[in-house]
Amino acid sequence: SIFFAPILASIPPWASGSALILAGACMCKSLLKVNWYDPVDGAAAMLTLIVMPLTYSIAYGLIAGLGSYIICHSVFFVAEKVFKIEKPTFGPPEEMEEATPVKEVDEPEPEPVKVGDAVEEAA
Repeated sequence: SIFFAPILASIPPWASGSALILAGACMCKSLLKVNWYDPVDGAAAMLTLIVMPLTYSIAYGLIAGLGSYIICHSVFFVAEKVFKIEKPTFGPPEEMEEATPVKEVDEPEPEPVKVGDAVEEAA
């Protein structure tokens, strides 16, 4: 690593910006897999997402997200065991989860325009 340090230090910060944007876009794909109906999971993911760009550090974002995840789960665990309070969940009612998928509507195809008709109408 001592050999590569001067070479990597000579790369200006603006040259690595496109690589960072691409890495961030790839990380955003995993947001679809977050359980947004669970407030603890959603809050930890959102905190991670917000802290990363504000601190210019992926590490600080991950620390904030993991820390909030651990603290929130610990608080809800104690609340369930000691005070018998259930963790709130958000989302559609259970009847909605078992609903059938939406059927696609068949749209009629538009009639093709004939070139000869357009010329006759214009004349």
